[in-house]
Amino acid sequence: MLSVVGINGLGRAKRIAARRVQRLRSDSGVAAIEFAFLAPVLILLFAGICEFSLVLSNYLTLAHAVEQGARQLALSRGDSNPMTDAKSELLGAAGNLTQSNINITYTVNGTACNSNPTCSAALQAGVPSTVSATYPCNLVVFGKDYLPGCTLTAATTERVE
Repeated sequence: MLSVVGINGLGRAKRIAARRVQRLRSDSGVAAIEFAFLAPVLILLFAGICEFSLVLSNYLTLAHAVEQGARQLALSRGDSNPMTDAKSELLGAAGNLTQSNINITYTVNGTACNSNPTCSAALQAGVPSTVSATYPCNLVVFGKDYLPGCTLTAATTERVE
């Protein structure tokens, strides 16, 4: 009987050791550890995509606003305040952009318009008029600026009617 008890006791020890080895080789919890490694990368990627979409939205808004300003300038022949009207139209179409950060330039037939009288005199039927604007962009994700000094630029040329 001693030998039988000894064998049963040895079998029990082997089973306990086998369970311990099996627990060490178990895959439970591996997914949580993998997620813990990948989560910061995925969050950074998602935040970057969101920030880039905001910059793209700002660019599309600026381009649309410049188109509206250029159209107004092209229709302002004979108007005494063509630059003021074009600027008002552009800023009205700028939507959520900060108006004080938009830098606008006007050219008529390749010559810069610096005042309403010079612009009004230069606006002749059929000549090209161009409105261009710049706006600072901001691609900061978690405190790191990925495009320092970035500036959005849009320009539209229309023929004066």
